[in-house]
Amino acid sequence: MSSAPTISVIRPLSRRLSVSMIHATCQRASRPLGRVPDATDQWFPQLSSKQPGTVDDGIRWDYDSIWREHLRLRQQYGAVLLWSGDWPRTFKKPDYWVTIAWYYAFPDADGAREWCQNHGRDSDHCYPTQIQ
Repeated sequence: MSSAPTISVIRPLSRRLSVSMIHATCQRASRPLGRVPDATDQWFPQLSSKQPGTVDDGIRWDYDSIWREHLRLRQQYGAVLLWSGDWPRTFKKPDYWVTIAWYYAFPDADGAREWCQNHGRDSDHCYPTQIQ
């Protein structure tokens, strides 16, 4: 029986980042969010995927804004924050912070897509992601 990966809450994205930026983000994200349950082949509503420097919704995202958005989504939906590099079979790019509505697992993409629609989230802000 293999154990599920622990949810990552911080990891350096680049050698160019200042130590103080990484330290500040680590301090904020240091609360453990628990272990990821067995999610193999389940589909989840993905609410956000960003890295510092991403431009989306007219905002240039940085650590602070990514963290604030995640906290809002966590409060609204019980979302969790994943580091894409911990899930190489799921995410193509290894350096993104991904927020997923973890407690809403579905056996197929249609279930997750319907969840997004039922929660008033458009396809730019919510779409099915299969965890592998």
